[in-house]
Amino acid sequence: MGNVITKRMGKVDLLSLVVWASLVPPLPFLALSLMVEGPARISASLSGISLTSVLAIVYLAFIATMLGYTLWRKLLARYPASQLRFKQSLQHHHLGCEY
Repeated sequence: MGNVITKRMGKVDLLSLVVWASLVPPLPFLALSLMVEGPARISASLSGISLTSVLAIVYLAFIATMLGYTLWRKLLARYPASQLRFKQSLQHHHLGCEY
């Protein structure tokens, strides 16, 4: 469904779309975490975070996400969304199975 909606949006600034779409989900998760774990546990977890962990978060949040969405958007611009179903494509073309 998301592929179809993204394709119908036409030409949009992908970076803006991803940034705005990424700003909303952390808020309910933060609220839930505060209710379930409490501020003390969150503070203790964040105080012990290593540089490697921070770099991994930065890589996943920014570099990998931007690259993935950029490539996905280029594929959607070139092919119908129905042809981009990874599981079906993988099974049909590489494993010789019908989905």
